[in-house]
Amino acid sequence: ERCVFFEQQRAAFHAVDYLIQQGHREIACITGPIATPTAQARLAGYQQALEHHEIAFDDARVAYGDSSVQSGYQGARSLLARDSGFSALFACNDDMAVGAMKALHDAGKRLPQDVSLFGFDDEPSAAYLQPALSTVYLPIDVMIEAAISQAFRLIKGENIQPLPPFTGELRLRESVIPGPYAN
Repeated sequence: ERCVFFEQQRAAFHAVDYLIQQGHREIACITGPIATPTAQARLAGYQQALEHHEIAFDDARVAYGDSSVQSGYQGARSLLARDSGFSALFACNDDMAVGAMKALHDAGKRLPQDVSLFGFDDEPSAAYLQPALSTVYLPIDVMIEAAISQAFRLIKGENIQPLPPFTGELRLRESVIPGPYAN
């Protein structure tokens, strides 16, 4: 189980690190239900990427969602209302990214020209959004299956090999363009 959360954090780190490498420094985040380990791990990855690039963490740039489309919409609205200013938004799942898209659009923001958007999960619909959503694919089902079969082998007293690390793959599409600090 622990490896699953570690991979969640690492995958989120890579997504936000990518945004920073693209020249974004003011990056907002909409989390999943923060009582869950998955949401905590993804938020930790976001914070870790900022820290890695010596960008101060700003609480005003974080909205707490519940993974639903509607919470993405509300989260983006509250981020815009706080006027904390951001050129990129990391939504901790694709459904919230969809809601955020609508809120940004309603506020007159153009995607990706005004705000670059990054999701997480690579839902089947992500590639069909306008603009097509950049997101993270993490083989959660495969990871859980591997963990369960390892557990069964341990119970049977069989020798087990350590699992190879699972890596999140960035699926880069049209929703991210270089930011204000791009070289």
